[in-house]
Amino acid sequence: MKAFLKPILAFLLFITINLATSIIVMFVVALQSSEFLSAVMSGNDVNLMPILMQQITPNVYAAALILSSVTTTLIMFFPMRMFSFRRDFAPSGIALSTLLIAFIAAFCGIYSTNIFSEFADLPNLFEADMNGLFGTTLGVLVISVLGPIAEEVVFRASILGHLLRKGINVWVAILTSAFLFGVVHFNPAQIPFAMVIGTILGIIYYRTGNIILTSIIHIANNSLACLMANTLSSDETLINLIGSPVAATISGIVLIALSAYLLYKFWGKTSNIVFNE
Repeated sequence: MKAFLKPILAFLLFITINLATSIIVMFVVALQSSEFLSAVMSGNDVNLMPILMQQITPNVYAAALILSSVTTTLIMFFPMRMFSFRRDFAPSGIALSTLLIAFIAAFCGIYSTNIFSEFADLPNLFEADMNGLFGTTLGVLVISVLGPIAEEVVFRASILGHLLRKGINVWVAILTSAFLFGVVHFNPAQIPFAMVIGTILGIIYYRTGNIILTSIIHIANNSLACLMANTLSSDETLINLIGSPVAATISGIVLIALSAYLLYKFWGKTSNIVFNE
């Protein structure tokens, strides 16, 4: 049980830093608003929250996420010492063809999960916020690049890596990190999807010993999501693009099977790789 304490702390710090940076950036921006300052100085019983919320533009939200991503990465490096640039970005020496198998396996898993997530039609609590971020340069930067790297640092290199180095069973460690990765999204529409993707990325991290490939996959997925959000209409879905629910179901099943097969092949081809202790 002791081995789980530091990962849980890292998980809680990730959430706390996200909230704290959002509040700090929001207040810094609000203090530059004449409307907010007038309301504060008036001394009247004014509800400041609506005025504060008006200050959270997509660029402000993106700035908070950038600050959060950088701060989290630095804290995982020091003082927590759960992440090492030298260790977690060290090339694994795996053949490019084998890495390509993992990349294709990940995207088969990602898009099969996407299809079945659309069928589930779970509430998307942050849809408006995400659409706002997709429409700004800063938003695209943090969603496509900085956010994925920070999440790989926390959930793969720090949480999963720590559990593996402490001798926790491989599948317990992978599924624990995937569960926390799903929960941290706090969005019903994203949680099951993130758990599946977290499992796939966890497998790849364990067999490569670094977050180079998992970061590339994460960045590619989020970048494609940004591209689709900016080119497709708001009511367009993967199911519609495929053509029909039946065709989408068949496609999803085929992609799941292909992902599982390719991950199995990748696991076998990396059997000589020993996880970096």
